[in-house]
Amino acid sequence: MVRRRAESDEVAGLVTACERRCAEDGITVVTYRTQQCRVHAPARVKEREVLKPNDAYRLYDQLHFSPVIVLAFSSAFVSREPGLSEPPAKALLSVQDFVRHKALYRLIRGAAEVGMAFEGFVSWRNGVHCDGEDDPRTLPLHMFATDCDCTSLGTDAADEAFRRRHGGPPCRRDDKGLSWQRANRNAYHGRPVLRVAGTDLAPGMHWEVASRRKRKLQNSMEVWRLEGASTSYVNVYPNAHISVSGARSTAKKIWPSKTNSSRKMPR
Repeated sequence: MVRRRAESDEVAGLVTACERRCAEDGITVVTYRTQQCRVHAPARVKEREVLKPNDAYRLYDQLHFSPVIVLAFSSAFVSREPGLSEPPAKALLSVQDFVRHKALYRLIRGAAEVGMAFEGFVSWRNGVHCDGEDDPRTLPLHMFATDCDCTSLGTDAADEAFRRRHGGPPCRRDDKGLSWQRANRNAYHGRPVLRVAGTDLAPGMHWEVASRRKRKLQNSMEVWRLEGASTSYVNVYPNAHISVSGARSTAKKIWPSKTNSSRKMPR
């Protein structure tokens, strides 16, 4: 559940109804609280409800191990610039888009929507909504820069538009010029089996992400710098986990740093 820190009595009643239904259906409840964040939009500053970076990361990770229904009771967002305490509005992604293709999202505004949400989840969790490693829906799309409309991925038209813009598997190039090369199977590193919308992926499946120019790459919790050299790359997994292979890569995590726990990202 994604909830505000302060809620009305009406929302508290909806939360209780959802918790009761979860208990009846044997669903584990994990709650994440948003916090108010100043967001810079053209000509003014707005307040938005935003998940903390580590909470957003944990939520996204959970989507890859079991079927998840994400219940929200108001609009909420994730920042794609986790190192900025006051991000630009264009860096925000709605929670609905953040979890799209990997979980069922429902915004609960009234009592009638509670039952509808859980009935929809029964159908969703019993289905398969991903075609495997080649499916662009396996990508952590909040990290993959694209101007494509990703809401309809999984349809022939949307998948073809995505392929035309970014290339097909096993190597795609995003709109920042980062290449996402799916690793050879013999390079898959031993990690737990990740699942995307009903499809189990091969253990260790990941992309080697690199750039010919200096670029930043971030998930919802970390910011990495690629130096624009053949030795500067990171491994990115479907659950948005970022790693490097020992000393072979010169890519560096620049936020958060071990010596700086502030919310300001180094330039």
